[in-house]
Amino acid sequence: MKIIKDRCIFSTGTELQANCGVIGIGPDLEITEGWDGGFYNPSVYFDEEDYPLTPVERIELAEFMIAKWKKFKKEAEDET
Repeated sequence: MKIIKDRCIFSTGTELQANCGVIGIGPDLEITEGWDGGFYNPSVYFDEEDYPLTPVERIELAEFMIAKWKKFKKEAEDET
């Protein structure tokens, strides 16, 4: 997965809006983008074909974000 400008691009070819490249996760595991949008909310019912992210894409996103948090942590550790 990569972020180019305002697009979150998965290895599957799926592209979703991610305003300013910002992706977040809420307390109920909803995935947000930018400052006021979202593209995945597991508590909202969708027909299977309406899910914006497949299980493979959710794993890819999780791995991407885990790597970002690890980098963030390491930079802080390097300062101590």
